Amino acid sequence: MTTLGKLIDVMSPSRLDCAQRCLAQFRFRYLDRLPSPKPATTVLGSAMDAAANDVYLSKMDTGTTLSGDDVADRFVHEFDWHATQVEDWTVDRGKTMDTGVRVATTWRDNIAQHVTPSQVQPQFKRDVVDPVSGDQFTFTGYVDTMIRVGDQEAVADLKTTGRRYPTNQIVKATQPAVYTLLTGQPTFVYHVVTTTAKPSTQCLTGTLSDSHHRHTLIRTGMVRRQVAAAYSSGDWLPNRGHMLCSRRWCPYWRQCEVEYGGEVAQ
Repeated sequence: MTTLGKLIDVMSPSRLDCAQRCLAQFRFRYLDRLPSPKPATTVLGSAMDAAANDVYLSKMDTGTTLSGDDVADRFVHEFDWHATQVEDWTVDRGKTMDTGVRVATTWRDNIAQHVTPSQVQPQFKRDVVDPVSGDQFTFTGYVDTMIRVGDQEAVADLKTTGRRYPTNQIVKATQPAVYTLLTGQPTFVYHVVTTTAKPSTQCLTGTLSDSHHRHTLIRTGMVRRQVAAAYSSGDWLPNRGHMLCSRRWCPYWRQCEVEYGGEVAQ
């Protein structure tokens, strides 16, 4: 049985985002631990993350960036593997892979060759305190890449997305504040590549302050209390109005319809 402590004593950006997006999804994923088929819509991003890790590890060993053809080959290899985890292809598999190849080579030319990676997928943990309640808990997370910016390290995170990121995304999203708190490095960089017909790239850089970290801890405390209340009452409310509540994006939509009725959007 999953205890309340196992649900909220250790928090991560993915747990925070999941609970804020939909308590029912949080229940299915972290309490019931249901198997979750990979949505087809996430394959491109997962394959790109894995390929980028390989490219940066190679660059740390050799000091040079792999060629565009090599980066494309690594993406295709990862895509083929992640595609095997998909039960229902709601998007065109071939077109998605072709788009991913363009994304990977664009990322290589516009971002990767200009980046100096120092760590790839390091895990960080830090014990923290909720400023409101005084409760102690642990933050943890796997950072995409630690990079060198001048003589300082910074946290870098790769995103593949259908549209360009707003310039204030660093102060809006969960990962920047949590990862800069975990690493002790205040500079965060989003490396963004759009999955459009002609991919474009962005490098968004920002500095997270102690104030950002404190308010992230406060909001995390609120989420922990909401999860505790749902655990106690059994009221894991589905958020059917959320933009990501759809069969394309949620692997638990079938169970959600069984448990809570209605129909999850296509």
